[in-house]
Amino acid sequence: MKEKAAAEAVAKEAKEAEARAAKALAKADADRKNLNKVVEDLKAEVQSRVTNLEDVTACATEAEAWAREAAEARDSLISSLDQLKADRDWMRDHGIGHVNCWNHS
Repeated sequence: MKEKAAAEAVAKEAKEAEARAAKALAKADADRKNLNKVVEDLKAEVQSRVTNLEDVTACATEAEAWAREAAEARDSLISSLDQLKADRDWMRDHGIGHVNCWNHS
């Protein structure tokens, strides 16, 4: 009788342990699914940020090209202005006070 009761108690305890294990397994599976969702969301966020970074980099590259072109144009204009000033000074030094640019044909 005692052996039967002990065996029944052990069997009951084993069933309860099995139920707890099944419950823990179900929770772990739900946690895994949740973590997989979080990982996928993070991957999408990273990809979005990579795309944004690529767009910003492309814009920065384009802006740098415009800045170089503007600097080259500025340098060219400064060079032209310096040449015009030198021509003006030469003309003054040689007594040329006024040049009529109008064609009176």
